[in-house]
Amino acid sequence: MITSLAWIPCGVTPKVLEHAQNDESELNIYLELIGGEKKSEPEPAHPISEEDAAIIAKYDLDNYDNEGVVDEPNPEIVENDEYLTNQPQPEEDEDDTIKNSDYLLIVGKSVDPDASLEVHVFDYLEKSFYPHHEIMLPSFPLSICWIDGEPQTGNPGSYAAVSSMQNHIEIWNLNVLESIIPSAWLIHHTDSIPALSWNPLQRFALLSASIDGTAAIWNLKTLKTAAVFNIGNPRGPGEKYAQAKTAEWNPKEKSIFAVGSDEGLYCYDARAGMVWSTDVGQPMDTFAWLNDGVHFLTSLETGEVLYYDSRNTSERLFSFQAHSEHVTGIAACKVQSPQIIATIGEDEYCRIWSLESGVPEKLLEDNMGMGPLFTCQFCPDRPMLLAVGGNTAETRIWDIELDLNENKE
Repeated sequence: MITSLAWIPCGVTPKVLEHAQNDESELNIYLELIGGEKKSEPEPAHPISEEDAAIIAKYDLDNYDNEGVVDEPNPEIVENDEYLTNQPQPEEDEDDTIKNSDYLLIVGKSVDPDASLEVHVFDYLEKSFYPHHEIMLPSFPLSICWIDGEPQTGNPGSYAAVSSMQNHIEIWNLNVLESIIPSAWLIHHTDSIPALSWNPLQRFALLSASIDGTAAIWNLKTLKTAAVFNIGNPRGPGEKYAQAKTAEWNPKEKSIFAVGSDEGLYCYDARAGMVWSTDVGQPMDTFAWLNDGVHFLTSLETGEVLYYDSRNTSERLFSFQAHSEHVTGIAACKVQSPQIIATIGEDEYCRIWSLESGVPEKLLEDNMGMGPLFTCQFCPDRPMLLAVGGNTAETRIWDIELDLNENKE
């Protein structure tokens, strides 16, 4: 299944990636973090036939690798001598080369028993979509967010923060191949972490929200928490707080974020604590700020989507039945006008809506053929390009602009 997605902005990925230099001491620390190294089982001995034994004895193959054995050179074979001129150079695999016109997508995949991040390339001109490289993970990813700089230094780059069923966060360098160790890991939570959000207005701030009832703001310079908030209304000693399901920084106000939980929706100011709450008592699995940083959307398990103005959350502006089953994802397109959103659900449908008139208008819908859908994201560089992942181990790219133009004709 595809459990989470995140686009990589254009221009941050080199044409050809370097290979990772994995440090053994760091690897040992990482293995200890994720539960210890699994020792490989010795392969069982395979009996050989009498015929094979005769061949081994005839050609003394037991001593084949011993030192002192010198083969006479074969004059018909020309070795690949680096000092010879006009040697054929290995060709650069076109599929491995990142072009300026490519759009890159991080795909969180779980195919039992393996979990991984895959960086996929979407060639818009050729309309081809394929995996470029893969990072293996210890647990299937619940949330992925892209980060524009190296942890601690802030040097420009391309990184992914990944949360999972485990209680730590991993940050991976996406511009290297064959990496087996994350660039950094963050440890605070005591349970799984369904939500991450990077703050582009404060590029060293990462938000995480956990089943353990806390939301944490991380300083990516120090790799430590800058603030931790209990989710939900105040509780007595030992009482559990609300379990997080989704969280997102406000796109316009750098200190404001909201957390959807199993007990309602809560908004916080990182400097002062809770600002407001709404739909307390209702589980809120999805949340999305609109581009203005004022309006937002969330949903109920019934398939209903709710639309609010954050300046007055006591009343909904409107609600509408988006799906016949549980809504699993909402994404806001970055096009300012018209305001377009995508919703996905367990009913296997992806639907595109316009909120421009103040009343939701369904523009497009598609049964994606991937079982229940779990995640959707609009591309930051091509705002009408939507990625959708579901229960099957595949991702679909939907060019909404193309379909909308065809409908107009």
